[in-house]
Amino acid sequence: MTRKPAPDSAINLAECLAHLIKGAGGDPDANAILTSLGAGLAFFFRELPGEEIPVLAECHDFALPEAGRLFGIRLRAMHPPRARDGLSDSAEFAGHFADSYVPLIQRAIENGQPVLTLHGWSPKSPATWGIVDRSEKGGEELWGAVPERFEPMQLSHPALQCYVVEELEVVEPTAESLLARGAETALNLHERGARVYPGLITGETVLKRLIDLHEAKGDHLLDDGIIETLRQIEHRRKQTAAYLEQHVSDWDATSCVAVKTLASSLEKDAEACAALQNRPDAQSAKSLLEIRLGLDRTIMRDLASISSSCGH
Repeated sequence: MTRKPAPDSAINLAECLAHLIKGAGGDPDANAILTSLGAGLAFFFRELPGEEIPVLAECHDFALPEAGRLFGIRLRAMHPPRARDGLSDSAEFAGHFADSYVPLIQRAIENGQPVLTLHGWSPKSPATWGIVDRSEKGGEELWGAVPERFEPMQLSHPALQCYVVEELEVVEPTAESLLARGAETALNLHERGARVYPGLITGETVLKRLIDLHEAKGDHLLDDGIIETLRQIEHRRKQTAAYLEQHVSDWDATSCVAVKTLASSLEKDAEACAALQNRPDAQSAKSLLEIRLGLDRTIMRDLASISSSCGH
């Protein structure tokens, strides 16, 4: 079951959006962006051929244009999220990307509109999202930047998804609007995710599978790939909880209690993820997985309650 750990695509996306906002004169909060995407509120997975344990799905851009608008970013997807399913395995996609997508990217850049891209960067870079802002040699070379360093890098492979940044005028969103957006996204994916992203699996389903597998495999369950997934979940949970706790006074007295409860559950799940990363004995690991299952259900109920109170 050992697999190569993958970078955290949601964190990459939040960093790219923060970079765009900063370039427009704003003072971005990456935790606020992560909250609006719902990337730390609920987790979704997809199957890998020949693997018992699913991997984190790159579905955090499910409502990216809606989340972007809260910060004053108008985004246009070159194709809907569902359309990228299977593109990485398609031999024809490289030609289609060169013939159809590259001219659109060139046109956007000529109009001063950078393009957010998912994958396609150098294998030497662990980033999954990046920003294309320069075209050379008639479109034969597309250049941009990826998170962390944001230094010039060439897009060397077809990108699985592209969002044109059509307009950017910095807006300071409220914490309430960001959580409402993130909660609605998480709940929508939980309700109909598999119809938008074929094969999408909820976090609860994966936790149940891990518990069953742990009964059979015990200490051999927690390989490096799973540990990396736990690390990413822990990080996203902690970042989202930190944002909510920092802004909890922005809600009215009734909603404030619900937000505090949600933040507490997020923190407890982060603690359970951290404990699992230490590869505990079989009995303790099973107990921690069961705790995470209960917390996952609690968080989804909290999100439903908060979303309902916001009128969504």
